[in-house]
Amino acid sequence: MPLPVQNAIALWVESTGLPVFWANQDAERPQGAYVLLSSTVSPVSSPWVEGSANPNPSPGQEMIHTARLVERLALTIAVFNAQAVAESMLSDLVNALPQYADALRASGWAPATFSDVQNISIAGAAFFEPRCQMTAYGYTSSSATEAGTIVDSAVISGNVI
Repeated sequence: MPLPVQNAIALWVESTGLPVFWANQDAERPQGAYVLLSSTVSPVSSPWVEGSANPNPSPGQEMIHTARLVERLALTIAVFNAQAVAESMLSDLVNALPQYADALRASGWAPATFSDVQNISIAGAAFFEPRCQMTAYGYTSSSATEAGTIVDSAVISGNVI
């Protein structure tokens, strides 16, 4: 996930007032209440390449090739706190979205739909942390650009095996 998207998401989720962590950071589990973020990105289109003339061409770099891809980003937000508090915080996040929508869109991602809030707890389990979570789904696009050329034709001569 691009860093501008991560930063915009963290800014939005920090509005809960709890410490925010990204999953799989190879660190100890935080103490007390916190928010854990995880994401998955999957392509929803085949990549396509666009070509344009290079404004500063050099031999072999007469063109600018840009490859683009549309991807679906699923962001899971888990609030580790008492059930009622966690559910309320997730609801508050959705309600706070208009305040952060411009920053999220400017980063290249904004949630389009949300899953239902899931309450994950086991009564009386000493080693299980109760939490509530939901997933926000949105779309992003990525691109890569490089200079190159277009080969119109090739001639092969000599002994070709």
